[in-house]
Amino acid sequence: ENLEAQKRWFKMHDIAYFHLIAPNKEDVYGEYLKGIRKIKNKDSDRIGLLVDYLERNNAECVPVFPLQALIDAKISSNDLLYYKTDTHWSALGAYIGYLELMKKIKEQYPDLHTLMKNEMSFDSHKHVDNGDLAQMLRVDYTERMKDVDYVFPEPANGWSYQVVEENKSEEGRLVFLRTINPNKALKVMVFRDSFTTALQPYLSETCHEVLYYWDHDINKHMDVIIKEKPDIVIAETVSRYADNILLRTGFQEVSN
Repeated sequence: ENLEAQKRWFKMHDIAYFHLIAPNKEDVYGEYLKGIRKIKNKDSDRIGLLVDYLERNNAECVPVFPLQALIDAKISSNDLLYYKTDTHWSALGAYIGYLELMKKIKEQYPDLHTLMKNEMSFDSHKHVDNGDLAQMLRVDYTERMKDVDYVFPEPANGWSYQVVEENKSEEGRLVFLRTINPNKALKVMVFRDSFTTALQPYLSETCHEVLYYWDHDINKHMDVIIKEKPDIVIAETVSRYADNILLRTGFQEVSN
């Protein structure tokens, strides 16, 4: 009901709406859990079951859930899709999520250019960071991570987008970002969590203007959505926060 109400409200305002659910790290690399049997396919995953239910019932709003694409990429390559000491996906993992999201978006915008693999470079670099998992365990893995390489997909001809506005909280946390790519079309608003950090370059390179709000509560931004008049709104949520979908919002009242 929540997803359908959001979809109806955006349709009333001539805005396309897409929902991306980024898989948890343990959903992709569940074999490394010790003492826990993790089922690693979308047919048994709770988000996978939700997506399957919505597809079978011809729902207008079906989230993009790239779990199988990430598992397939893991099987076909040794490149790391998530950071070793962190819960977040790597640039390569985010790029795979981007490709799956773009498949859905191009159903409505077939002329929107996707950053395909044949126009990207896939160089390896270090990502020396202790990571949120290591920090929660209060263990410093920084030295051990200096020997780990990660693939960073980038356009072979370089990036074209620019960051033109950035707002941070008093604690220094990024809360808003606006990017412009003069060579592209469409205005997009993204409501996000930390998984959009690695996804952001690909979306910004694809679209003319992208506004990123670090917030899952789209409901309280309805006025600014109407003011900004985007072509597309994307809600990105990591799987562990996906129960946000269950929280009733004001979209039901205004879209019925």
